[in-house]
Amino acid sequence: MKISKIDHVSINVTDIKKSLDFYGRVLGLKQQQTVDCGGFDITYFALPDGSRLELFDYHVKNHNSPREESEVGLRHIAFRVEDVAAHELGPALHALLRRQRRQTEDRQQ
Repeated sequence: MKISKIDHVSINVTDIKKSLDFYGRVLGLKQQQTVDCGGFDITYFALPDGSRLELFDYHVKNHNSPREESEVGLRHIAFRVEDVAAHELGPALHALLRRQRRQTEDRQQ
């Protein structure tokens, strides 16, 4: 059996509103349907490569338990994005850095 790509990643979330905002508005992922599964809901997001991100909301029953970094389980998910500075630093500082980058590139040519 040969794996061709990851089909989906599922994350249990503690605050669905913040999570929807982050993955939708901040990362720009396209939110798809939300499915009511009885005791929990799954909200789907389309990822650029055709795979999916699934957010599981157990309606405030999810526990945010601190764990050691070395404990068994999912460590992290990393998304490659075009320009993280635009979101981390704010628009004004980002514009300044962009101008400085252009000036540096112009001098190198």
